[in-house]
Amino acid sequence: MAVSKTLYDVLQCHPEASADVLRAAYRALVKKWHPDMPGGDRRRFEEVERAYCTLGDPERRAAYDATIARSQEETPSKPTEPASAAGSSSVIDSDTAEEIARFGLNLFARKVGRDKAEAALDVFDALTRLRGPRR
Repeated sequence: MAVSKTLYDVLQCHPEASADVLRAAYRALVKKWHPDMPGGDRRRFEEVERAYCTLGDPERRAAYDATIARSQEETPSKPTEPASAAGSSSVIDSDTAEEIARFGLNLFARKVGRDKAEAALDVFDALTRLRGPRR
């Protein structure tokens, strides 16, 4: 069963992100996916527009958050085994690592500003490429 994408996923932000972080993510994604830009994608552009339309307005965001909370309460979660009990390693997949990095970037951006946080992420990406694939 696939996990449905939330509006926060569309904007690549944590649900507790500030309005400034949401706005910065929105602007970056709109610029990236704008149909008039090289590599633009109308579907993704419109998806980002719809997400920010809801999350950019405090009242709509509060209503959306309440809806998400209700749906999570209604959906019983399947108990999971600890990694050691399941016999799997503690290594996380690249999607999870990217989510963690984005969350860290949002927290860092609140402390030092978006430009410095973007520069730190660029350094992280460069080091990751230098390291190469895991063995």
